[in-house]
Amino acid sequence: MMLTAIIHFSIQLFSSLNKVVFLDDDIVVQTDLSPLWDIDMNGKVNGAVETCSGEDKYVMSKRLKSYLNFSHPLISQNFDPNECAWAYGMNIFDLDAWRKTNISSTYHYWVEQVYIYMYITSYKRKGKTKKSKSKLLLICSKLNFTPHIGKG
Repeated sequence: MMLTAIIHFSIQLFSSLNKVVFLDDDIVVQTDLSPLWDIDMNGKVNGAVETCSGEDKYVMSKRLKSYLNFSHPLISQNFDPNECAWAYGMNIFDLDAWRKTNISSTYHYWVEQVYIYMYITSYKRKGKTKKSKSKLLLICSKLNFTPHIGKG
């Protein structure tokens, strides 16, 4: 999620850029990366190494089910668990393509959903108090979200 936040705010801060390359902090660059700038992304926002096939069966067998909680209805209704995941260590972002989409609002939507889910989970785990339920309902009302928290 941190990577997405960095990208989201980089787009706003660096409005003159049309492409960025993000590397994890543990990446050791051993060659010239300038050819990455010439990759035609065909209007796609993100370019990365997919992790669905390859010789290393541990690393190269990652699907979304490896990363997302598909027991949660919001996840299971919106994502395919067998969809290929990607290596997060190196990503190329076409900022022009990003700006042409609704990705920023989609990003905000999922951040809200994660926050709500975490708060509801915490609310259920810690014990239901009127104060915490009121706070949860206030947050949810500001986000136009109806929580399913049960009685209490």
